[in-house]
Amino acid sequence: MLGGELVFRLAAAAPAAPPPGATCAVLVLGYPSYDGGAPHPVQRSRVEAGVAALRAFGCDRLVVSGGAAHNASVEADAMAAIARELGVGDDQIVRERAARNTWENVAFSLPLLADEDVLYVASEALHARRGVRYVCRQRPDLCARTQPVADAIPLLRGLWWKPGAVVYELWTRLRDASRSP
Repeated sequence: MLGGELVFRLAAAAPAAPPPGATCAVLVLGYPSYDGGAPHPVQRSRVEAGVAALRAFGCDRLVVSGGAAHNASVEADAMAAIARELGVGDDQIVRERAARNTWENVAFSLPLLADEDVLYVASEALHARRGVRYVCRQRPDLCARTQPVADAIPLLRGLWWKPGAVVYELWTRLRDASRSP
C-alpha cells in the first residue's frame, strides 16, 4: 500500500510557471458524476487542482472535459459547476461535453487549447501524466509545452485505491504501447 503512495508522490512533481508574457490554459480530465448528477469527490479534487493552477499561473481558461460516458450526467457540466463554486467566472470556463474516456478528453479538448503557449493537464498524479502522454501522442508539437498538475490526495484517503491505480496505469502504458498514435 505504501508503494502506491510512493509512486503517486514521485509522479506529483510541481509544474513550472509559464515564461513571462506566455499564455496558458488548464485541461481538467473528466470523471463520472454520481447517478442523478451530483458531483463526485474525485471531480471536485480534479477541478480544485485545475483552479489552483489557473490562479497560480494566471491562465486564460479552464477546459473541463467529459460527456455522459457512465450515466446520464455530463461530467463537464458537473465540473463547471464546481469551478463556478470556487469563484471561476463563466468567461474562463469552457466545457467539452462529448468525451467518453481520457484519450477523448485530450482529443476533443486540444482544439480549445492549442493556441496557448503552455498547457496544464489536471487530475490525480498518474492520470495527469497519462493525459500529458496522450497530448504528446496526438499533437507532438504541443508536447514540450504541456505539464501535469496533480491534486493533493491525502495519504489516508487514497491509501486503499492507490495501489490499484498504479497497476491500472501500468496496464494503460502497455495497452497504449501496442496502439498506433
